[in-house]
Formats: sequence, structure tokens, C-alpha cells
Amino acid sequence: MFGLMRARTCAKHTEPWKQWRNHYCGTCKTIGARYGQAARMALNHDTVFLSELLTSLRPQAHLEQSSAYRSFNCMTLPKRDDEMPAILRYAAAATLVLTEFKVIDHIEDTGKRRWRSLARVFSKAFRAAERDLKELRFPVAALRDALHTQSAREQSGSTIADFSAPTAEATRLFFAHGANVAELGPEAGETLARIGRAFGELAYLLDAFEDYDKDRTSGAFNAVRAAYRIEDRTQPLADDTKQEIVAQLQALVAAIRADLELLPLTPEVAASFGSRLKSNVDSKLGLRICCAPKAGRTKISRKQRWDNAIQFARRISNDAPKWRAPLTVGAVALVAYLAPAHSRAATSPSECLSLSFNLMALGSVFALAVSGPIPPVDPSINPGTIAKAAAAARGKASAGRSGRGAGGGGGNCGCCNTCTCCDDCCCDSDCCTCCACEWLSCEGCSCCGDCCGSCGNCGDCCSGCGDCGDCCSGCDC
Repeated sequence: MFGLMRARTCAKHTEPWKQWRNHYCGTCKTIGARYGQAARMALNHDTVFLSELLTSLRPQAHLEQSSAYRSFNCMTLPKRDDEMPAILRYAAAATLVLTEFKVIDHIEDTGKRRWRSLARVFSKAFRAAERDLKELRFPVAALRDALHTQSAREQSGSTIADFSAPTAEATRLFFAHGANVAELGPEAGETLARIGRAFGELAYLLDAFEDYDKDRTSGAFNAVRAAYRIEDRTQPLADDTKQEIVAQLQALVAAIRADLELLPLTPEVAASFGSRLKSNVDSKLGLRICCAPKAGRTKISRKQRWDNAIQFARRISNDAPKWRAPLTVGAVALVAYLAPAHSRAATSPSECLSLSFNLMALGSVFALAVSGPIPPVDPSINPGTIAKAAAAARGKASAGRSGRGAGGGGGNCGCCNTCTCCDDCCCDSDCCTCCACEWLSCEGCSCCGDCCGSCGNCGDCCSGCGDCGDCCSGCDC
């Protein structure tokens, strides 16, 4: 829907990445098992985050024991209800119900036939998801009452709070009821409700802010234009208005991060979730804090690549029967040679061989083929006035960099020396602090993502370079 909790990391096959991937695949497979294969197209990152958050609050859920939690072979789906934990069923049902309201919103806004056709095609899946929510005692009637007021509020409202209220209430209901599904206490439920409301306000305002120019061209309703009473549809958004909206968005992000720290989560998990949210919002706003270029990969010959594939195949095929071992090693080695990055996460021959049927692997190939360059920074929406701070910090930052080569030793992660967000990044500690804007450059780094996003220092990022993939390749620290 909104993509605010998309996992932004190039550090594949680390434990946090595996946890996110398992929830992503588990939710996707639960949707397929309960509502049909086609319904899996509705999967979105934010309902997956709801599953992650609730599971982190209830570690005893043990979702990894469910076949729905496996990330290999997309074609294999769970067969029985006891294979699909309540949290995954809740996230799957929430995905479909929210998709239904999204489709209804498009029908009301555009009236186009394709959205009506889509509503008819998935009507059975939508009704099944609604029944599942009712079985989990979710207040579906309250959700419908809230979302059906959207059109009326757009006609009579006057502030962003008026326009965003239905979305905020809907997300509040899903987060708050998640506490009941995960069997948490009332205090956690109240905190989750606040997070849900702020999350909905953030998503609605950010969506309106991003769509301002598009809505200005098409003449569609836009909450920002209505709230700031911009009568001239040809008028672009003024810089001071942009600054004000960005400040509101960042305040909502800060409120969500503060509430995450109040939940019974480990500090590392709370910081990771908060960092992911901030990184995605900053990326959508063009406020990339540290856009360090990736280190170049070391090229290896085809023969070395094949030798590596053979070694990998032998290592994970130790338990194969002797009569089948040569065939197993050969098949696994072929997959590892063709897809070394994907196969590295496999722990058994069956997992590795199932990659050839994995829709996620195919999807990643197409995504890489159509992906474009990183969008440029739009300085007009930079919320901070950082010139004075930059001048004051320049001497200290230059001194901090003088004794360290790019990617050099002494605990430097290399991030500072290639930072493009401002002139002054200093390395007083093992991590890189952008002095001018007082942000941790690692926290919003589009290269490192979750690898550096929550460590607080770069020790975890670089101390095990072999585990960080492209994120830290070439790191000497």
C-alpha cells in the first residue's frame, strides 16, 4: 500500500534479513493458501511489518516451525490451519481487506472499468478475508464506518487531520487489535494503537505530498492543496509549505520511533524498526543522508566460480545418501553457479534446488532489469538550515578525516569519506555522524540499510565483512 516499512538493505543472508524475509514469504504463502494464488499480488510491506512487530512482541509464537514461514519454493503452500499461526492469518486477512478498500477508493476517484473488474475478480477473496477477521474478533463494522467517511471528509474537511482521520483510524484498529491476536497486555495495546494512528497519518500525508504535482495535473483531490487552500491548480507547492509538511512528517516518524521504544522489544529490534521507517521516509522525501557508492566487486573467473559452486554443493550435501550424492552435488552446483547470491542462503540441497521454482527469484531478476538510477536530491525540501552548523563543524570533521584513508583502518567504515549529503561527516566514534544535520549517516544510508541502520556504531557492520555481502565488501576495518 504505502511501502513505508520496505526492507532497505544490501546485507543479504544476515539474521535480521532472514527474519524479514520469513515474514514476507510467510504472509505471502498464507494469502495464497487461504485466498488463492492470484490474491498474492496484494502483498504489501506494511502488513508484513505488522506481522514482524507482533511476532517480536510475542517471541514464544515460534513462527519458524510453520511451513508458511519458509522462504524457499513459492509454489509450496501450507495445507492446514494449524500450519498458519494466528499472526500470519491476521496479517494476510488485513492485506486483502485493505486492498479491497484501496480498490473501492480508486473506483470512487476514477470510475474506471479496470478497477470495477478487479473488484469483481477478487470479490470472493475479499469476503473470505473479512470472514477471517471476524473470526479473530476484529471490529470490521468499525473499520467500514471509518473508511466510508473518506469522501464526505474530503468535501467538508479543512485540515490535514480531517482528511487523514479515516486512514489513521483504520490503521489504529489493525495495530490495536493485533495486541489481542498476539495475546499482549492492555498497555502494549494502547501503545500499538498510538503507533497505528500515527502510522496512518504519516502514510496519508506522505501520499498526498508525493502526489501533489500529479493531482495538480489531473485535477484530482489532494489533501495538501485543500488544507492550504491553494485555489490555482497550476500553482506549484511553495518552498515554505514544503518545509512545513516535511517537518510534520518527521515529527510523526519521531513519535512512532519513541513509541516503539516503549514496547517490550529488545533495544536492537526497536532501533531496527525505527531506522527502517526513517530510511524509507527520507528516501521518499529525497533526504538521502549518506549515499555512499557501493564498493566494487572483485571479479573472479568462471573456473573459480564453478569451483566455489562445487565446494558449496559438497558442504550442504554431506547428508545425502552415497548412491545419490554425485547427482545431488552436480545439481546443487549448477544452481549455485547460476545464482550464487540466492543459493548462499540455502541450508540443504532441497532448498537450493527449489530456487528454480521460486517466484521471488524470478521477480528479483525483472526488478533489477527495470530499476533506474537513484533519484537526485531535491534541495528545496531540505527541512534544516545547515549552513552555520556546517561551517562550525568543518574544522573538526576535516581533522577527523585527515588521518583516515577512504575505507581505511582505525575503525572507519568508509561511510564518512564518501558521504554526499553534506560536507561535514566526522568519525569521532566508530560510526559516522553527519555534523551539519546531526543525523547518524549510517542510520539512513541507502547502501547499508539495516546493516548499519541500528548498530549505533559500525562494529557490527564491518567486523564481519564476510557476512555483509556487498554492503561491506572491500572494508578494511
